[in-house]
Amino acid sequence: MRNRIEQFTPLSTSGTGQAASSSEESSSSFPEINPGEVMRQLEVGVRRHPVLAVSLGLCAGAVLGWLIKRR
Repeated sequence: MRNRIEQFTPLSTSGTGQAASSSEESSSSFPEINPGEVMRQLEVGVRRHPVLAVSLGLCAGAVLGWLIKRR
C-alpha cells in the first residue's frame, strides 16, 4: 500500500518543509463559518421548503441506518 500522506504536507515558500506562517494562514481562501448564520439559513430553508426538508431527513436516516446495519 502506498503512503499518500506525503502528498498532503503543508506548503511553504522557503522550501525548508516548515509549516506556513500565521500571516499566510490568515489569508486563507476559505471563508470563516459562523455557526449562528448557518443555523439561521437552515431554519429559513426548512420554513420555505418543508417537504424537501422532511424528505432529506428521511433519506439521511435511511442511509445512516443502512451504514449501521452493514457494520
